[in-house]
Amino acid sequence: MHISELASKRVAKTEDGVKVGDSVKVKCLGFDDRGKIRLSMKVVDQETGEDLSKKEDADL
Repeated sequence: MHISELASKRVAKTEDGVKVGDSVKVKCLGFDDRGKIRLSMKVVDQETGEDLSKKEDADL
């Protein structure tokens, strides 16, 4: 997962967002042009697992 997808605020180091062994909820955003999976933690509520991107779309 790219560092920009860890949190909605800026994260300087990945260790500021997650630690090795942490269990986190993510959303699959798709695949890049090299076939790598694109994941995001910032669009998922870490407590409930709710997809926050759908909530943001509804607010618009």
